Amino acid sequence: MKPLKLTINAFGPYAKPQEIDFTKMDSIYLITGPTGAGKTTIFDAISFALFGETSGSDREQKDLKSDFADGGEVTFVELEFLLHGEIYTIRREPTQTMKGRKTKRNHAVELHLPNEKLLNKVHEVQEKIEELLGLNVEQFRQIVMLPQGEFKKLIESSTEEKERIFRKIFSSKIYKDFQDKLKDKSILMRRELEKYRDRRITLLQKIESGDNLKLKSLVESENMNIQEILLEVKEILEEDKKTLKKLEDDKINKTKEIEDKLKRIEKYKELNNKIQRISDLKLSLESLLSKEEEILSYEKKSLMAKKANEAKLLEENLIGAKNFATRKLEEKLLAQSLIEEKEKTLRDLSKELTLQESKEDERKSLEKKLHSLESQVNVFKEYEEKSYRLQEEEKILKTIEDSLRENYKLKQEKEVNLVDIESFLNENKCVEVDILSLEGKVKEKKEDLNLLRDFYKKIEVLKMNIEKKEELSKEYSIISSNYLKKNNYYEEKSEEIKLESAGILAKALVEGEPCLVCGSIHHPNKARVSASTLSEKELKVLKDDLEKVKANKEELLKSVTAVKVKIDEMLKGVILEGFKKFLGVDDFSIEEIDILQGDITNKGGAIRSELEKDEKELADKNLLLKAKSLKVSDREKILLSIQDVDREIKSLEIKNREVFAKCETLRESKKSLEKSINGEVSSLKELEILIQNTKKSISAMEESLRRIREVERKATIELTSAIKNLENKLEELKEAEIQVKSREEIFYDKLNSLGFTYEVFKESLLDSKDIDVIDNNIKEYRDELLTSREQIKVLEEETLGKEKIDTEEFENEKSILQEKLKEIENEEKIVYSRCDNNSKIVKMVEELSSGIGSKEEKYSIISELSNIANGFNPKKITFERYVLAHHFGEILEAANIRFKAMTNERYYLERKVDITDARKSQGLDFDVYDNYTGKTRSIKSLSGGESFKASLALALGLSDVIGASSGGVRIDTMFIDEGFGTLDPESLEKAIETLLELGAVGKVVGVISHVSELSERIMSRIEVSKDKKGSNIATCES
Repeated sequence: MKPLKLTINAFGPYAKPQEIDFTKMDSIYLITGPTGAGKTTIFDAISFALFGETSGSDREQKDLKSDFADGGEVTFVELEFLLHGEIYTIRREPTQTMKGRKTKRNHAVELHLPNEKLLNKVHEVQEKIEELLGLNVEQFRQIVMLPQGEFKKLIESSTEEKERIFRKIFSSKIYKDFQDKLKDKSILMRRELEKYRDRRITLLQKIESGDNLKLKSLVESENMNIQEILLEVKEILEEDKKTLKKLEDDKINKTKEIEDKLKRIEKYKELNNKIQRISDLKLSLESLLSKEEEILSYEKKSLMAKKANEAKLLEENLIGAKNFATRKLEEKLLAQSLIEEKEKTLRDLSKELTLQESKEDERKSLEKKLHSLESQVNVFKEYEEKSYRLQEEEKILKTIEDSLRENYKLKQEKEVNLVDIESFLNENKCVEVDILSLEGKVKEKKEDLNLLRDFYKKIEVLKMNIEKKEELSKEYSIISSNYLKKNNYYEEKSEEIKLESAGILAKALVEGEPCLVCGSIHHPNKARVSASTLSEKELKVLKDDLEKVKANKEELLKSVTAVKVKIDEMLKGVILEGFKKFLGVDDFSIEEIDILQGDITNKGGAIRSELEKDEKELADKNLLLKAKSLKVSDREKILLSIQDVDREIKSLEIKNREVFAKCETLRESKKSLEKSINGEVSSLKELEILIQNTKKSISAMEESLRRIREVERKATIELTSAIKNLENKLEELKEAEIQVKSREEIFYDKLNSLGFTYEVFKESLLDSKDIDVIDNNIKEYRDELLTSREQIKVLEEETLGKEKIDTEEFENEKSILQEKLKEIENEEKIVYSRCDNNSKIVKMVEELSSGIGSKEEKYSIISELSNIANGFNPKKITFERYVLAHHFGEILEAANIRFKAMTNERYYLERKVDITDARKSQGLDFDVYDNYTGKTRSIKSLSGGESFKASLALALGLSDVIGASSGGVRIDTMFIDEGFGTLDPESLEKAIETLLELGAVGKVVGVISHVSELSERIMSRIEVSKDKKGSNIATCES
């Protein structure tokens, strides 16, 4: 990715639109300018355009809008960049508050793709940018853009963090996916294997061990021996099969014995039952014979009932004839009563008809009145219609008059409000000028206050240096005094040694050996050394100690001198300038520093008080300005409203005149109609009710006459019909009486022929069902009597000469045999169930064991592969990390080319191969090897300058390797913010040479730095300047 053009507006310290055309810059360019001017903001703008976040992790969207810009100006960043030979343009606006709007303007973004497609959803653009660059914002900060204070993040990042960065760069997700697939397959196979093992254990736990304690112990053991259990079970199965065969034979024998016993018992029971049956039948026969006379009486009763039933139908016919004659008599009497009732009704109707016919004159009078009333209806309708219209118009008139009064009142209120607004606007007509003046004062005072704070801190630094100088001076006095004492002591002892040199030489004389001075071999009077005199060795120790003290004294003197020089520079420079600027003091002594610092504090307090007062006044003025703006708007609204009210009043006055005229016309029409209205009623409704009542009266009279005539006609017809009906009933009664007499003669003739009197006939009568019951009982009695005699005869022949046999002993023997058979069957069921259960379990366990063995072999292979691939190995390295470690080695190799050059071959980076913490992932960590010490140490132990060089070398090495790889990420650009200030001159020169080499191979590098050497070597520059209105950008092309 190479930036082509950057446009920023109202962003950070840049109030006005700024544009940087990177195509006109060299491949290496420098961004310079004073502190706080906005150099880093250029990197922030590039990072924000791409990812919606700044280059540093401590700046948020809400802080991006320029404080120098007008509140209505939209803050945005637009970046045009080249990637894979195609041009992309992205424009992004942060969340911001706009002047005059209550709601915030939301974060917005537009990405124009080479195919002219536009993406404008934040998450959609974010995904696309990360897809195009192959990096997220954190990775971008660590690889492409090294922000101020964050350049060490990549070199100090963990293996996992590097893995996430390299995964996208080197397209290693395929290896991660392979790891995951192996892991998932291993887990799946392990679960399946465990399921099979659990199933096998469950089956083994269901084995029935019976009385076999060994098998029971094996099954209940925590660590089951499958093969041993199976062998033991198979032995039990063989024993159980033998037992089953023996039990089957026992069961057959016992069953045969029981069957023999049952046959004998059944034979004896049958004989006993026959003997008992003969006895029972004889008792039953005696009982039947005792009922003979009763049966004879029933036979007689049945015969009499059957004869009586022959005459019963004739009696019923007679009774029916008598009932019919009685009904005909009742009908005749009813017909006579009806004739009398109809004759009376007809007489009453004749009287009523005469009365109604006498009201004819009254009815004609009502018809005449009705005609007169109907002629008044139209007059009343017109009168009421005029009255209603007059009421409605009067209501409208009242509404118009009320509206007029309200509008007059409303106009008056608005005119009063307008006067108040004009008065307020006149009073505050200069508020804008006051605000501008106050804003200038506030800004000026804030700047003064900030300058005072900075100066106050410099005074504190001066005081610290003065205190440090005093401490160092005291320490120097002590060391100087100590040195003087030690020096005097040393010189004293040195002089003693010179004076005692003869004694020292005499110490070395040996009798018989020549003296080095005189050559004599005899030494009768040797010179002696004083006891307090030191040896040469002791004197050397004193001298070494003296030299150390001297070196410390000289070092301390240098420190004192350096601090004194720093103090003098500050006193003659920034401190003097500050006191002169803020207090007007041209000359002062060190002793006056505290007093002058107090004056600075007081001055700051005074400025702060004035600032607070001005800020409060500015806030009040801003409130007045808002109120003024509202008042101006209100004035316009009120003026428009008064115009609307005037138009409304004029319209209402016209309507008022029109409606008043209508009311007068309707009143005249109403008076004219009142003269022609009949005084009997006062309204149309009363007239209509009177007409309706009159009509009802006429109709009622006509209806009564018609109804009575109709009723009289019907009554005459009904009387004639009743007389005819009576004649018919008399004829029918006569015929019924003849029929009764005829049937009475037939019935009594039949009784005489049967030999019955009427009383005997009634006593002998029975229902046919009762007769059937008697006949059935008689038949059953005769049949039962015959059957009993025959059965007794047969049974006596079969049991002739035989007696009853007691079967209890046989029953007991049978029960004992059955109990033994039951025991055999129960034992057989238990053994068979155990045998069947254990056989099935053995078969299933053997099948499962076979499957488990196969699965264990496969799982062993997959599990081992998964563990190795997922880092469960001595090196704690995953498959993906192993592949990335190869690339990482290439990166370190490329980085070391520059890192060695920048450190004069002292350092080089090497990947860690030993496990330092078994709990953490390994493989992408590295240390630094120091050629001076011959030891490897942690990368975190490097100094600030060394860390910067390592970070720069690693970033460049990463860029080289990525450029040579076939991954989706391409890094053609690098941005470096500061860091060069930590380098010594030699290291700085090496770093500059490295950057210039990058430019030579087509890499684009943007550098922010205050280091003068960079300005001398890098001709292409972006210069940032600042003033009270904000910052500006100018480009300087080579």
